[in-house]
Amino acid sequence: MVLRCEDGAVVHFVTISYWDSADSIRAFAGEDLLTAKYYPEDEQFLLEKEEHVLHFEVVAAAGIATSHADIPRLGKVGSANAKAGGVEPAET
Repeated sequence: MVLRCEDGAVVHFVTISYWDSADSIRAFAGEDLLTAKYYPEDEQFLLEKEEHVLHFEVVAAAGIATSHADIPRLGKVGSANAKAGGVEPAET
């Protein structure tokens, strides 16, 4: 999920992703689960980059799961500020 908020010449993005386990996150981001991971092409779009990410446990998800056991346990949240114009949020 990508959230977007326009603020004058700057657009703020928050990215929310869902993971099955901490091991799944490590396979993507490496051993340090709190350090944000960026790609080289991010430099051309981002004004600033968050150094760290936050992890939350999903405890309720209306209309998504039928029981607590069906709800994904970990969600990775990252945010960044981007230049306004020409940057569209990724499809989820």
